[in-house]
Amino acid sequence: MPSANSDRRRAPRHPLQAASILHPLNDSSGLPATTVNVSSSGVLLNHGTEISSHPGDDVACELQLPPSADPDLPCWGIGRIVRVEGSQSAVQFDAGLYGPANDEPQHG
Repeated sequence: MPSANSDRRRAPRHPLQAASILHPLNDSSGLPATTVNVSSSGVLLNHGTEISSHPGDDVACELQLPPSADPDLPCWGIGRIVRVEGSQSAVQFDAGLYGPANDEPQHG
C-alpha cells in the first residue's frame, strides 16, 4: 500500500545536494540555499537559517545542478512556496527550464 506522502507527490523525488538561489518575485534579493531533493514539479531547499518567505509567495528558483543530473530535472523553475518549516522551504513549480544548467538558450 502506498504511503500518504507518495500519494500526494506529482513526480518522483531525487535526493540531490546542489547550490541554488530562491528569488522571491516581490523582492530583488536572492536567498542562497542547498537542494535537499528535486523533482520535475518542485524542490525542497535548505537555507541554513529561517527565511521570511511564506506559503503562497511567488518565486523563481535557480538550481545549479551537476552535469550528471537527470535531464528531466529543472535548472530553473517558476512557482510558489507551498511549505516553510524552520530553515527549509518547498517550492512547487508551475514552469521550468529543463536540462543541464550550462545549456544557454539560443538566440537567433
